[in-house]
Amino acid sequence: MRIDRTVRIQLQPNTEQAQALQETLAQFTVAYNHVCAYGWQHGEKNGVKLHHATYYETKALCSGLVSDLLIQARVKATETLRSALTWKAKKEAAYPKKVAKAQKQGRPAPTFKPVRCPHSEQCAVRYNVHTYSLNWARQTVRVSTTQGKMSAPFLVPHFSERYRECKVATADLLSRKGKWWLHVVVEIPEPTVQRNDTVVGVDLGLNRPAVTSHRQFLGSRHWKEVDRRRFRLRRKLQSKGSRVCQTASQKDVAEADAFPPGL
Repeated sequence: MRIDRTVRIQLQPNTEQAQALQETLAQFTVAYNHVCAYGWQHGEKNGVKLHHATYYETKALCSGLVSDLLIQARVKATETLRSALTWKAKKEAAYPKKVAKAQKQGRPAPTFKPVRCPHSEQCAVRYNVHTYSLNWARQTVRVSTTQGKMSAPFLVPHFSERYRECKVATADLLSRKGKWWLHVVVEIPEPTVQRNDTVVGVDLGLNRPAVTSHRQFLGSRHWKEVDRRRFRLRRKLQSKGSRVCQTASQKDVAEADAFPPGL
């Protein structure tokens, strides 16, 4: 059994390297959006069929990307299309029931909000063992770009020092406010747990998140109310359907994943 962790490291490229990374990010986004548009238009979410239908077109559009990056863009688009087309089918199937329910209650029919074709303004570049390598000792990473392979130094946060020398898997390259970040997935071994005869039961509590059979209460009381408030806010934002609300909802989901700390 293995456990994956994501280490967020900051790259420190020079001006020329930053331009190459920016061009790579732009072409990867074009390839991703092209596959999404084709899959949405044809209602296709099978990765193999999408590959055969779009590979040479994306290769012509994004001539600077190596084949593996084109494939990773198609893989990410396939994952998005599966989710979007499934959600589209569910909404279309549920809408007549909502209309019938509203008419039965004497209310006006709700407005149908269609699911739109997935589109990204900046799609993170996904790397694997074929397109990047990371050297923990030298704190350098070598990645494929539109200008060929390039090496750049990086910084490791102090709280991620324990993941040094761990085996790396995939990585996502993205840019935020002029800074370049690499989200590296590392594999850590399963922790060794000493067996003993003590048995502890854990139950979800009403006032506290959890309680053990030894009367040990875990977490704080206000966590549940924070979680309920986030749920209400997320539901309200998603019901609007606008791009701004969707972005705010996605940001709220990301913050909720990090809350509560240490849980």
